[in-house]
Amino acid sequence: MKYDYRCRECGAIQIEEHSMKDEPIIYCNQCRGMGKQVQMDRVISGGCGIIFKGKGFYCTDYPKE
Repeated sequence: MKYDYRCRECGAIQIEEHSMKDEPIIYCNQCRGMGKQVQMDRVISGGCGIIFKGKGFYCTDYPKE
């Protein structure tokens, strides 16, 4: 999965791809290059949409008893 991270200091956005089980990215690469260790926050992003395949869903698919 892809996750967006925003630096708390410089506001840089990093997009990282890793498993849901992996630890989140902690430090900003741009700030690290300047000798700082600034933490990043995971940003809620659009992600991927739900795709329904087939002819569709109708009220008669799940009739009431």
